[in-house]
Amino acid sequence: MGLTVTISRELSPLSLRTPAFLFGPRMTGKTTLLQSLGCPHYFDLLDPELEVEFRARPRRFWEQISALPAQSTVIVDEI
Repeated sequence: MGLTVTISRELSPLSLRTPAFLFGPRMTGKTTLLQSLGCPHYFDLLDPELEVEFRARPRRFWEQISALPAQSTVIVDEI
C-alpha cells in the first residue's frame, strides 16, 4: 500500500516583519501560495503591462511603494 502525505502550506503576511524570499523549483505553487495571501500590494513582474510600465519608468515602482502606509506588506512576484 502507498503512503499518502499531506503538506499544509501556511503563510501569513502579518507574520512577515522583515524582507523574505520564497525560493523553490519551477511549477511548485510559489505564485499560487503568494496570491492566496490576498495582499493588496502585489506586484507580478510577469504581467506584460506592469513590465512595460516599469521598464519605461523604473522609478514608478519606488513611487508606488513609497506611497503605501508604513509597515505595509508588499509582495513582488517573479523578481
